[in-house]
Amino acid sequence: MNTEYFIAKRIAKGGKKSDRFSRPIILFATIGIALGMIVMILSISIVTGFQTEIKNKVVGFGSHIQITNGGYSLSFESSPMHRDQPFLEQLSTIPQVKHIQSYAIKPGIIRSNGDTIVKDGKEIVYRDILGTIVKGVGPGYDWDFFKDKIEEGRIPNFNENQKNDSILVSRHVADKLKFKLHDRVSTYFIKDTGPKERKFYISGIYNTGLEDFDKRFIFSDIRQVQELNFWGIESGLKLSDQCANGGYVIEASSFSNSDNIKYSWNNGAFIDQDKIIIYPTQDTIIQLIAAGFTPPDYASDPIMIIEPDTSYLEIKINSKSDSCLCAGVIGATDYNGINDSTLKYEFKNGSVTTIFSSPEGSRGNYIGGFEIILKDFESIAKASSIVRGEMLGMYSVSTIDELHQDIFGWLGMLDANVYIIIILMIIVAVINMTAALLILILERTNMIGVLKALGSTNWSVQKLFLYNGGILILKGLLIGNGIAFLLIFLQNQFGFIQLNQATYFVKEVPMYFTPGYVIALNVFTLIVCILVLMLPALFVLRITPVKAIRFD
Repeated sequence: MNTEYFIAKRIAKGGKKSDRFSRPIILFATIGIALGMIVMILSISIVTGFQTEIKNKVVGFGSHIQITNGGYSLSFESSPMHRDQPFLEQLSTIPQVKHIQSYAIKPGIIRSNGDTIVKDGKEIVYRDILGTIVKGVGPGYDWDFFKDKIEEGRIPNFNENQKNDSILVSRHVADKLKFKLHDRVSTYFIKDTGPKERKFYISGIYNTGLEDFDKRFIFSDIRQVQELNFWGIESGLKLSDQCANGGYVIEASSFSNSDNIKYSWNNGAFIDQDKIIIYPTQDTIIQLIAAGFTPPDYASDPIMIIEPDTSYLEIKINSKSDSCLCAGVIGATDYNGINDSTLKYEFKNGSVTTIFSSPEGSRGNYIGGFEIILKDFESIAKASSIVRGEMLGMYSVSTIDELHQDIFGWLGMLDANVYIIIILMIIVAVINMTAALLILILERTNMIGVLKALGSTNWSVQKLFLYNGGILILKGLLIGNGIAFLLIFLQNQFGFIQLNQATYFVKEVPMYFTPGYVIALNVFTLIVCILVLMLPALFVLRITPVKAIRFD
């Protein structure tokens, strides 16, 4: 039997004599340890919860890792890169990677529908504007973060079949510009040719509480951004209403951000010529391939830098004449549009019907970058290192904490507050237990003398009081842990502690239970307190049996 432990338990239970003096002090010491543990656990829980919530919100807007063609510019304008990249298959096999998605961004100005005011008998419409960033996403975008952030409406369905005019705006933008669900709103984008207006329909209104992001981001179909930026190339063919040299003039057009477009007519070599003259007397089809090349002064042999687009113009001739209908024609020819792709031209000896056909061009093959969502935030350093190795310097790789150093730096500073609280609480617990143990030793001086007279060693008596101190510490830890866990459970279930979301970015105090931190905190507190209790226990060495038995 462990005699010291047996006596320590009896002392911890107390008796009539202990009720007179030491019991309230021991009780206060135990309460102090419990309160300190409550404060430490709640501090870690709240800071961890707050950091996790803010990190999740920032990651929800921009993922963990971004791959771009040159990174963000001050204007937040995406630089195009091709959708089909050889590294995608390899990145998808990285264990830390959960999902890879494409996106594109473009800055713009969104305008309110305005308030109509009658002044001097005239109706005047006052409109507000707000700078915004349109983030274009596709059908593979991960909306998990936004599913519980939608206050009105729904998340737009950006499928692969057709371009969608729906957008998702924040509550901040909707309130600022007095938008309502399903409103048609005007957004303006700066282009080389001047402002370009694009009208959208509000499909949903979200609210994340992260105001710096809510007031900036609008989510749209990625094809909207691709079209606005003239990425890739989209070619067109048309029969001119003017004949030349007795033949039909076929005019080519292209829409792209490239300044050096070349054309291949009917699978011929790429040339600068955007018009040809043909003399058909029967139905025929003209094929056009348009592509972007490097500027003439870049290299002696131009290099194709924009994936080509192929379009066709089917020419149907309705005439009994054996010669070209343009023969001898001077001036313009009348024509009518049958539909968006079909035109009919009237000539003296017959008519010509042209049918234009083309896929969507190569525009859809270009995006602003890739977002990589990881399984957990802690693996961001390792995963980003692997991703950078796969890029071989071809593209820029940025992690979310690098893009938003101010936010993550601020979150990192919160750890210092937790460390200070833990240190202060442990110091308070140590002082409480040291004082309580000293008083207990003084009160049990007679017992110490008797034990030494009966042959107990100094170490045996010291262990007795160390056991006693350990029992009191464990009791305080158990009480503190129990109350702290109960508070965390109640807050997570009912959220009774509310916050101003505009200031703290969350509606209620987030409390995350992290078993590893709690276990480490309890073990560390117990070890530190036991080690410090060795100091008052040394007081036993100075007590002699004769003086102790006579001590009152």
